[in-house]
Amino acid sequence: MATAQISADPVKRAAANPKLELLERLGYIVRGALYAVMGVLALRIALRIGGGKATDLQGSLVSLVSNPFGKLVLILVIIGLAAYSLWGLIRAVYDPLHRGRDAEGLAARFGFVTSAL
Repeated sequence: MATAQISADPVKRAAANPKLELLERLGYIVRGALYAVMGVLALRIALRIGGGKATDLQGSLVSLVSNPFGKLVLILVIIGLAAYSLWGLIRAVYDPLHRGRDAEGLAARFGFVTSAL
């Protein structure tokens, strides 16, 4: 049992790393930006603005990559979503938000796992 606690301690310290926190924040920013972009695209479709050029996933990816900074934005989105996913797993396993081990806390931590996936 003591071995498990000793090996888990460096992982908990790594989870509190300021660089990881920066990546976590990037993940939140990217997630919010993706929701905003989806909202704008849905609004444009509803208002019939733009001729429907990028109304599906393939069209939106082609539109993004064809822009001058599109590949850079795509790389940042990938990094941000990976960081958000990692943060979700850390929240579920190590419980830095102190949700607890009762039914409500376990349900919240299960939600973190599903969000990460």
